[in-house]
Amino acid sequence: MTPLMISVGSNKVALAHQLLESGANPNIAKKDGDTALHIACYYGHVKMVRQLLKFNADPCALKADGWTPLMVAIPSNHVKVIEILLKQGKVDPNMQNKNDGDNPLLIASWNNCTDIVQVLLSNGADPNITKHDGWTPLIAASLLGHLSIVEALFQKGAFINTQAKDGVTPIYVASQDGHAMVVRFLLEKGADFYLTKTDSETSITTSPLVIACQNGHSNVVELLLEKDIEQINTRNPESGATPLFIASYHGQAAVVKLLLMRGANPSIKDKNKQTPIDVTKDNLCKEILREAGAIETKQALPQRIISNAKNFTTRLVGNLRRRFIGSSN
Repeated sequence: MTPLMISVGSNKVALAHQLLESGANPNIAKKDGDTALHIACYYGHVKMVRQLLKFNADPCALKADGWTPLMVAIPSNHVKVIEILLKQGKVDPNMQNKNDGDNPLLIASWNNCTDIVQVLLSNGADPNITKHDGWTPLIAASLLGHLSIVEALFQKGAFINTQAKDGVTPIYVASQDGHAMVVRFLLEKGADFYLTKTDSETSITTSPLVIACQNGHSNVVELLLEKDIEQINTRNPESGATPLFIASYHGQAAVVKLLLMRGANPSIKDKNKQTPIDVTKDNLCKEILREAGAIETKQALPQRIISNAKNFTTRLVGNLRRRFIGSSN
């Protein structure tokens, strides 16, 4: 830490000015790459930022992690600092972290900094800028349920069906985390709810409806079914599982009930010849499925017999052990 950095961190503007006038170099960096300007931006010291820029502090200096002063100011929502860097510092709002492609608009979207998103977009930030993994600001905002940011990005031309390298789309991640208001907005704007994500290990595809069923988001399931009720009995091309099968397997009783009320067929089998009632371990799900007429398949009975046999054996061994130990005493 240099004397200038210490004065900047303490927001001692007069002392920092004196040091700069005396020839202190504002671009000296710590081991982690932090410069005096990084520090001022992190703390949101507006006057200090202006002063450092007047003394030729580098507004594009990179930390070891690839973050610029502009990026550092975003998580704490220092809007005024952002405006100064863009105008006085003439910083490119689309400058990306070379390590992972992180960028100001994506960081602001992650951190729910609506005002900063608006400032960046007004100063030329690309709403479709991507990280190295293909994630965009819209995907990030949708994942976290930041509706105002989703709306702002869409209004500036963000691609609503953008798909990252892992296959996720804005409506997929919003459905996954149960952000019904975001899902509703995306559907109204024409989001493709048939686009699927493919698991890199199992190669099984998952749709927004299926992931919402898996995670128990009934309100999202309702919205997606309103758009197309026909998908309610769609079988997964790899596993043969239906949305009801997935909801049952994961013990999502409220979703199971909703799907059955909307016409889901409890008798459709997956590729292992099992039905939803065969795979659920949740008693409430079983009860709901039985009330809907579901019957356990013959294929499931051997497993139940084996399970009962194991339980019987365990009890028998326990009784014999107690008798043996009791008689030996």
